[in-house]
Amino acid sequence: MKFYKNTLLAGSLSAALVLGACSTASASDDMDWEDENREGTVEVKSGETSELGYSVQDAVDLAGERFEGVVVEVELDEDDGVHYYEIEMEDGEDEYDIKINAEDLSIIEEETDRDDGDDKAGSTENVTPADSGFIGMDEAVRIAKDEAGGGEVHEKEFDRDDNEYEIDVVKDGSKHEVEINATTGEVEKVDVEKQSGGQSSSTGSASDSGFIGMDEAVKIATDKTGGGEVHEKEFDRDDNEYEIDVMKDGSKYEVEINATTGEVKKIDQENKAGGEYTNNIEVDGDFISSEEAAGIAIDAAGGGTVKEWELDKEDSEYDFEIDYDGREYEVEINAATGEVLDVEQDD
Repeated sequence: MKFYKNTLLAGSLSAALVLGACSTASASDDMDWEDENREGTVEVKSGETSELGYSVQDAVDLAGERFEGVVVEVELDEDDGVHYYEIEMEDGEDEYDIKINAEDLSIIEEETDRDDGDDKAGSTENVTPADSGFIGMDEAVRIAKDEAGGGEVHEKEFDRDDNEYEIDVVKDGSKHEVEINATTGEVEKVDVEKQSGGQSSSTGSASDSGFIGMDEAVKIATDKTGGGEVHEKEFDRDDNEYEIDVMKDGSKYEVEINATTGEVKKIDQENKAGGEYTNNIEVDGDFISSEEAAGIAIDAAGGGTVKEWELDKEDSEYDFEIDYDGREYEVEINAATGEVLDVEQDD
């Protein structure tokens, strides 16, 4: 059976079914279909949904049980042989997006986008059933807010394929993106980004689980850069690392740190507008200094200034970008011996 992707959108006459702007998803009787001939029913194309387990109407009814709001778009789609309905709803404050398997009405993915930042206490919408083997959205939100140290939930998402919840929490002007294992409740990843005018807040990712903790990672990074202001920080459990972004004297430093040992794995320095290149980064291990490596890179390019450099300790390699005479050169250097491995010129 050939499958066609169809969008059923309020105000659109291109689809077989058009939902009126005043539609609700609480029950079929409450729906106000724009086409009176199809009142309370859903038609896509003849035969297209006949082999699917459940109709669009069934999916819309299920969405109405999970969220309160107006249906603004319904889409029938397919991914890797799995047919699903994607339903978008809104209630004037929040926007909801839910993907429902057309064969068994299982939830594939659901997302809440809270535009006004109002974290409604006691809200029960978007609750993934805990009795389905998942911890549930309410528990995921609790874990995320604990991780952020409080704050307001601005967006939350459940992804069945990735078996995770992603919760966005804003606190003290910083946005925390927290990824949580949907079955175990384990925090898989935390990304903290300073918003405009905000303060960098601390977050204590799992220091009691064999990790050094975010506060310690920030200390290591800022000690390495000689101070500066933290603009973004991330904990990645899969990669077992923290990544801390520090701004200092017009340069952006990205410092990657082993999450269990505290060892600095990688350093990247990029000169922003008005920034000045410095060679004050102390390099641990049997590597040449960043200052010596910079001199080698400049000589290899024939002159110029350093735009960006990186030390990857695992690869034992320095990578430099040199600006010289209107051209950009990329120079790779063996971090242990100082040997020039490669020089490339970009016009």
